[in-house]
Amino acid sequence: MDFLFQGCGMRISLSRCLVAISLWSSFSHAMPQASTDARYMTIAKQYEAEYFTRFPEWGLLEGRRDVALDYFSDTSYAAMQQWQRRENTYLSELDGLQSSSFQDPIQHTSYLLLKGHLERNKVRRICKESLWNVAPMMGWHTMATTIADIQPVDTPEHRRQAIVRWKQFPLWAKHEIHNLHLGLQQGYVASKPAVERVIKQIELIVNNPIEDSPFYAMAEHANDPQFSDSIHGLIHHTIHPTLQQYLEYL
Repeated sequence: MDFLFQGCGMRISLSRCLVAISLWSSFSHAMPQASTDARYMTIAKQYEAEYFTRFPEWGLLEGRRDVALDYFSDTSYAAMQQWQRRENTYLSELDGLQSSSFQDPIQHTSYLLLKGHLERNKVRRICKESLWNVAPMMGWHTMATTIADIQPVDTPEHRRQAIVRWKQFPLWAKHEIHNLHLGLQQGYVASKPAVERVIKQIELIVNNPIEDSPFYAMAEHANDPQFSDSIHGLIHHTIHPTLQQYLEYL
């Protein structure tokens, strides 16, 4: 799966899967589990745990507070391919279950949703979306501003984790640039109108005062002058220069 910016429809699909998993999990301890149901629950919980470990930002977007807050997803092409292999394994395990042998209807619905989600991801790989991921609506740069807005900063530990995470922002951009370079080599490129819109969006961010940057939301959400100074410096020395490098590549 070319994961991170797969679009609203795919995110909704996954959300339904995870809601179904959570619903069943809340009841499963009090109910006897048939063999197929139990095997599925093991697979589903493993997938859920690995998914949010690899892609903690999406856990944050789902309103979870049990995900890592101090690193970004690895969006390198090698990491994407590794995740595709893991999804192949999960899909193979689900294919090994007999749909007709489920005892619980909630469990069966969750199984169908997760299996369909993985099957769609597999089909979508032919598009190699991560190699031409320049999108004004669901691009990585818009994802970054959303993360900045919802990054927890309410405790000293959360503020420490925020600083650690955002110091790694250049690596995220580096992966995105490298992916675009690979895409050009293989004949994949985003549309000119999309690229032009993204250029304008990023110019709007980097050419305005730091206090107006969407990344400054972290400072505004924390009642901590020292942390605000740290975020100001991080935007000035790291985040905006990184966006400028990406802008120059575009």
